[in-house]
Amino acid sequence: MYGAPEIADRILIAGQSGSGKGYLMTAIVSRWEQVAVIDSKGDPKAVIPNAKVTGDWREAVKALPGRVVYQPPRHEMRDHRKKVDAIIDRVLTLGYMGAAVHELNDAADESSEGEAPAVFELFRKGRFYAVPSAVCTQRPKRIPLVCRTEASIAVTFVLIDPDDRDTMAAIIGPEVRTAPLALPFDRSFYVRDQRGRIQLVKGGIH
Repeated sequence: MYGAPEIADRILIAGQSGSGKGYLMTAIVSRWEQVAVIDSKGDPKAVIPNAKVTGDWREAVKALPGRVVYQPPRHEMRDHRKKVDAIIDRVLTLGYMGAAVHELNDAADESSEGEAPAVFELFRKGRFYAVPSAVCTQRPKRIPLVCRTEASIAVTFVLIDPDDRDTMAAIIGPEVRTAPLALPFDRSFYVRDQRGRIQLVKGGIH
C-alpha cells in the first residue's frame, strides 16, 4: 500500500480534519515517481518532495508528466471543478502516472459528472490508463458513488457523523460504526486492502 503504485490502485481515505488522512495520503503519493496532487486547502503538508508547486491550473497541466502540486488560492476557487478536471484529464491522457485529490468533495460530488467527467473516469477506468489514484474526504457520504464502489483500497480514520461512518462501514466493515470510540485522534485507522482483508493500524504510520 505504501510503496510503488499498482496500476489498479484506487485508494479512498476518509476521516475528520486533523485525523491523519492527509498525512497518510502524502506518505503514499510521495513514493510515486510521477503524480499530480490537487489540494484545495493549501496545506503545506500536502506538498511532496521534488514537485512543482503552483496555484495556476494551466501551469499544473504544463508541468505534466512529472511531479506537481496544485494549490489554488482561495480567491481563485471559481470553476475549481473544471480546473481539476483539466488536470486529471491530462493525467489520463498521458497515462502511467498517479493522481491524488485532497478533499474530494471540493472537486466532485454525485451530481457533478457533467462538470467534472475526468474525476469519475479516474475511478472507473484509471487502471486501463495505468493511472493509480488516491483521494481523501471528510464527508465520504457526499462523494461520487463510483469513488466508493470502485475503491480497491479503503481507509477510514475517526469519523464523527453517523452517516459517514455507515458509508465507510459498507465498504470496510461494521467495526467502522464504532470508530469514534475505537479510533481516537492518534492517526489510527482501519484499512481494507486489495484482497478484502481488514486491519486496524494503531497510531498510524511513522
